Amino acid sequence: MDNDFLFNLDGHKLHHHLDRLHQFMQGADIAPLYVEFSPVGSCNHRCVFCAYDYIGYQNRRLDRAKMEATLQEMGQMGVKAALFAGEGEPFVHPDMPKFAKTAHDAGIDVGIFSNCVPLTAKKADETLPYLTFIRCSFNAGTKESYAAIHQTKPEDFDKAVANLRYAVELKRKNNLKATIGMQIVMLPQNLKTVPELARLASDIGVDYLALKPFVQHPDQVTMRWEENFTLAEVEPVMQEAERFNRPGFQVVGRRESFRKYHNRTYDHCLGLPFFAFVLSDGNVYTCGPYYENKEFAYGNIHEKSFKEIWASARRRDIQKFAATELDCKKKCMPNCRPDAVNRFLWELKHPPAHTNFI
Repeated sequence: MDNDFLFNLDGHKLHHHLDRLHQFMQGADIAPLYVEFSPVGSCNHRCVFCAYDYIGYQNRRLDRAKMEATLQEMGQMGVKAALFAGEGEPFVHPDMPKFAKTAHDAGIDVGIFSNCVPLTAKKADETLPYLTFIRCSFNAGTKESYAAIHQTKPEDFDKAVANLRYAVELKRKNNLKATIGMQIVMLPQNLKTVPELARLASDIGVDYLALKPFVQHPDQVTMRWEENFTLAEVEPVMQEAERFNRPGFQVVGRRESFRKYHNRTYDHCLGLPFFAFVLSDGNVYTCGPYYENKEFAYGNIHEKSFKEIWASARRRDIQKFAATELDCKKKCMPNCRPDAVNRFLWELKHPPAHTNFI
């Protein structure tokens, strides 16, 4: 089976939500399917490719009581998935395990992006039973490259490996359903180490290792690399890494993300009704690329409930602007989170000729 299809890291899954999609196509006001949270502004690493370095790693975090109430409300509204990621490291927040349980108990699938250095055995014990997946950002196959790219101590390489091994063993021992993955952003500084990381990931016992392109945020400070790798440049390395594929472990080369980089097929953003993003200060945004841009903020969960924010005229006006006026080809970063959904929705709204010849 094709790895990209198996894990579908480049595509979308909107066709699995035909009821919500039908409501959207009929012009109804729908609740989002997916909400991404940034629990904290601070991070234990300073990765050179961090898209949100411009925010400044502020020492702020979402309030536990407010978050628990918000997650319960979202479950009642029909939100299906919550991802904890954002501008900081989620496990820096002391209540991250509680957030995972609260979301799970509210009927929401839970995912976490983490560098896994703060994922202690205690946090893994308290969190993993409630997760759909956890994906570890692990951006080199050697300690030296890892330390340079994550801008941290080489010892963190060993900590992350040990924590992942514990999580894998915990999953197996307790027959947990959570998918455990690793991910590397392919850069000039780490490209040669990708096969070694694939060997390490297979040895740890995670379910997959994803190989993805760097994505340039327009406000990013640390790294400016507009051109990126072409698929042809990374293909030999991907194939070498894929030699470590075996039953239970897959290297997922995200080829489609490389192919479509800077190649949008739509003019405006139609997907925002299906998404929401909550920053560590409580502001609810359209999407990650517009964090800290108040023109794309719907409201703040410390001032109003999420349900009130989503029902507001401001939210509708911003989404209408994005769907009719925002020039995605000029204003938005490449390979944004709603990109695959936007490609799908744009074709539905602008069908090609001869659609009955299926």
